[in-house]
Amino acid sequence: MTNNRILLSICIPTYNRASTLEQTLRNITENPEIDDRVEIIVSDNASTDHTRQVVTQFPKVKYYCNDENIKDLNFSKVLSYASGEYIKLTNDTTFYKPQAITTILGLIEKHKETKPILYFCQNAFNYRNCEKWCESLDQFLNILSVNITWTNIFGIWREQFIELEDKNRMAALQFAQVDWNLRNFEHIGKGVIYFSDFLGFTPLTKKGGYNVIRVFVENYLSILYPYVESGKISVSAFELEKKRLYQVNIQQWLPNLYVNKKVQFDFDMSGVWSLLLHTYGKKKYFWISLPEIFFYIIFIKFKNLVRPIIKKL
Repeated sequence: MTNNRILLSICIPTYNRASTLEQTLRNITENPEIDDRVEIIVSDNASTDHTRQVVTQFPKVKYYCNDENIKDLNFSKVLSYASGEYIKLTNDTTFYKPQAITTILGLIEKHKETKPILYFCQNAFNYRNCEKWCESLDQFLNILSVNITWTNIFGIWREQFIELEDKNRMAALQFAQVDWNLRNFEHIGKGVIYFSDFLGFTPLTKKGGYNVIRVFVENYLSILYPYVESGKISVSAFELEKKRLYQVNIQQWLPNLYVNKKVQFDFDMSGVWSLLLHTYGKKKYFWISLPEIFFYIIFIKFKNLVRPIIKKL
C-alpha cells in the first residue's frame, strides 16, 4: 500500500561505481530540499567493489542488493521497491541542482489528481525552461527524441507502473525504459514534459562496456518499428527521428568514440560501419556526413598528439 506521505521516490540502480555513487548520494542527501516527502532507494546489482560500505554512510538511503548481477532487470527491480506516488529512475552519476527537487515536488502535487504522463527533462534541442504538452505518440517522440532512451528521463506514477505487464520484455535490448515510456503514453494518451536545468553529473573516468552504436541504432529503432507498423507512430515521424538520431547523436559521437576509446571510452565498436551502412546507406545525409566525420577523426588525433608537446612548452 502506498505511503501517501511520500510523493517522490528517487530510484538509483548501480553496479561497481562506489566512488561515483558516494559523490552522487552525498549531493542528494545533503540537498536541503529533500524532506520526508522524498525517499531515496539504491538497488545494487551485486557489485564487487565497496558499494555496500559506501551506502551505509547514508542512513536516509534505502539499500537493496541483488544476489547476482541481473543487468538491466535491475531497473524494474529498483522501481519495485518504491512507495512514492511518483517514482523516478536516477542514474548513479546524477544529482539534482538547486530548486530542482522543489520544482519537481510542486509539479507532482499539481498533477497528482489527474496523473497525466509526467516527465522532467534536462534542457535539450529547442526546448529550454518550458513545458510541452503532447497528445499523440508522434508529438511525444518529436519533443523527446532520443532523450526517451535516457535513464534519467524516466518517471511514472507508481500505480501506472504497477499496471504495466511484462515489464522486462525489452530489458535485453538495454532499453526497458523506452518500452515503458511508449506503452504508458499509448495507454494514457496525454502527457506533459517539463524542461529545465534539473540535473548535475558526477564525472566518470571511463564509460563503456557495450556497443553503444548498436544499442542506439539497432535496439532503439527496433523498439519503435512495431509502433510504425501499427500506425501509432507515423512513417514521417519515425524517419525524422531516425535522421535526428544520426545527425544529432551518432555523427557527433563517432570521432571521439574511435579516437579516445582507450582513454575516455571503452565501448565495443565492432561492426559499426556495416550497421550504419545497412541502416542509413540509402540516406543522402549519411553520405554527406562522412567527410566531416573523417576530418574530425584526424583533427582529434592531431590535437591529442600536440597537446603533450604544448604542455611541455
